[in-house]
Amino acid sequence: MVLYTPLSVVSLTVFSMMDMLSWVMIVLTFIICGFSVLASKKVFVEGLSGERYIFLMISVVLTLVMAFSSPSMIGLYWWFEASLIPMVFIIVGWGYQPERLMAVKYMMIYTMAGSLPFLAAILILFYFSGGWVLWGSYKLLSWWWLVLAPFLVKMPLYGVHSWLPKAHVEAPVAGSMVLAGLTLKLGGYGMMRVVSVFKSGFGFYEFLVCVMAIWGAVIAPLLCLGQVDMKMLVAYSSISHMGLVICGILSLSSWGWSGALMMMVGHAFASSGLFYLVGVVFDWSNSRSMKVCKGVLSMNPNIYLWGFILLGVCMGMPFSINLCGEVLLVGVCVQMGLFFCVIMVVLSVLTVGYSLYFFGCLFHGRVSECLRVCDIEMLSVFILVGHVVCAFLSVFLCDFFFLSGF
Repeated sequence: MVLYTPLSVVSLTVFSMMDMLSWVMIVLTFIICGFSVLASKKVFVEGLSGERYIFLMISVVLTLVMAFSSPSMIGLYWWFEASLIPMVFIIVGWGYQPERLMAVKYMMIYTMAGSLPFLAAILILFYFSGGWVLWGSYKLLSWWWLVLAPFLVKMPLYGVHSWLPKAHVEAPVAGSMVLAGLTLKLGGYGMMRVVSVFKSGFGFYEFLVCVMAIWGAVIAPLLCLGQVDMKMLVAYSSISHMGLVICGILSLSSWGWSGALMMMVGHAFASSGLFYLVGVVFDWSNSRSMKVCKGVLSMNPNIYLWGFILLGVCMGMPFSINLCGEVLLVGVCVQMGLFFCVIMVVLSVLTVGYSLYFFGCLFHGRVSECLRVCDIEMLSVFILVGHVVCAFLSVFLCDFFFLSGF
């Protein structure tokens, strides 16, 4: 084992490690959780245990900040697992349907099943090397993939993704915003930390995981094109984006890591904003079906523009941070071979396809009789505009997103 302290580390103590990656994720945590609290106005207006809700949201922020600043693997594991607890209570306490208990069950089983190999790997690491710091370099080649398991489940990798659509569908609006904007990014952050420590142990398994991620990135848009539930469509689109992020991280290149971080930040704002948009439409119709909620443009044109821009960010609209990340990630994937170049073209077409499908079904068409005439509140406009502004202003902070490869 070789220990070193990266030059990018700003502050290193027993309890926290702050580098540029940590700072970006912590700032993202405060922004998304702030929007989530604002999106929970209904909880306070209708007296649905607002004090407990705020306590759980503060717990989410605390556990995520501690996870993003943890200097050791055991600390990362502890806070990674602790972040699951308040999310479980939020889904169970403020979810919409009785099926939320099954969704929580799936989420806990998948997370725990992926985390146990990580805990075993940490104990083995401590036994052989006497340390488990995240700023070291370990040359143990035979079991490095064990420590990737929880983060591949959390992102999630296609094949271990079944918990994600269920959790999103049953979670309240703010819960879906935190899940898509932060919980998935915790998986990407953990992958970056683990890969930087075990970078000497990659080989055939790296290519295998990349192939599975690209496969999921292509299959997920096809599933989106067949969805009628708006929340399910946005949830499956997250799997597609995270597939590219996995490939970028495992490329061990500067382009891959920088593109992965940009994609995670852009996806956090786009998906969080889309889930809030779905929540607004749900309040008007009490349904997530696009067959029931069609014709929103005729009912309320104010929401039309912001929904269009958020879907554009998902497609990699110019001047958005998503475009910068996609350019770098596509460049990394193309370097793997000509076949991957063709896959990237197909993936781009499918992404545009499901985005236009969502846009056309929701905003156009004959107005459904189930929609109530409602004026969108200024708070809702502020939240949607806030997501859009953050997605575009992040481009001017690209210098903070460029990370060195290995």
